[in-house]
Amino acid sequence: MASTFDISGPALISFSGGRTSAYLLHRILQRGLRNDVHVVFADTGKERSETYDFVHECAARWSVQVHWVRRPSPEGVLPFEQLITDRGYLPNPIMRMCTTELKIRPMKRFMLDRGYEEWTMVLGIRADEPLRAAKLLAPTKERWDHRLPLYRAGITEAHVMKFWSTQPFDLALRPHEGNCDLCFLKTLTKRLDIVREHPDFVDWWARQEERTGQQFKAATKSRKGEPPYRSLPMLARASSSSSQGAEEGGSVDCVCHD
Repeated sequence: MASTFDISGPALISFSGGRTSAYLLHRILQRGLRNDVHVVFADTGKERSETYDFVHECAARWSVQVHWVRRPSPEGVLPFEQLITDRGYLPNPIMRMCTTELKIRPMKRFMLDRGYEEWTMVLGIRADEPLRAAKLLAPTKERWDHRLPLYRAGITEAHVMKFWSTQPFDLALRPHEGNCDLCFLKTLTKRLDIVREHPDFVDWWARQEERTGQQFKAATKSRKGEPPYRSLPMLARASSSSSQGAEEGGSVDCVCHD
């Protein structure tokens, strides 16, 4: 199904910095990248340093221009932090302003600034993610439609991981870690796993809770009683390591896809 990866423009390839979207990019590059097809990485400021390194390495090794976009913010202030200041509240699973304002809108602005009125958004959603695919393939009132080449081609996580096992470089993150360092959409178990190795990640998230007097909301009803971020290092020390993030309910997905 090679034609599935032949992308006609105008189009935007959303490169999240994860293995799946990088694999998608590789398959598209094999077919050739047209002049009106743009590869875009939306930087929230909270991605892992390993993610940034991976994006740069993909661009260099594959000789492709990756456009980095960010929501405007004062110098020295993360876009995510400024967004919380501007809105006066924290994002939650229902109102994911971090996804909308830090990723979708900057990518939209990128295309509008280049004179496009309508375009295709190409996303790395796999065949083993049918619910995400169904949502994205539903009719939209936006200026763009969605194209999911991996989903159409029957590509699963196993295919993606097999590809990276044969490459001379890889994303230096384990699957449960994800790009956003300590995203509230990760299960508590996953966050505790990460905090055991990176307790310093907690500080930024805890400060957002403390300065707003709010708490990042749980992703599902079963997780409503979650502890504040400031307590995660203590909880991580007091509990044993999980099987790298296995927890009932799982994480909630957003456009920060792998």
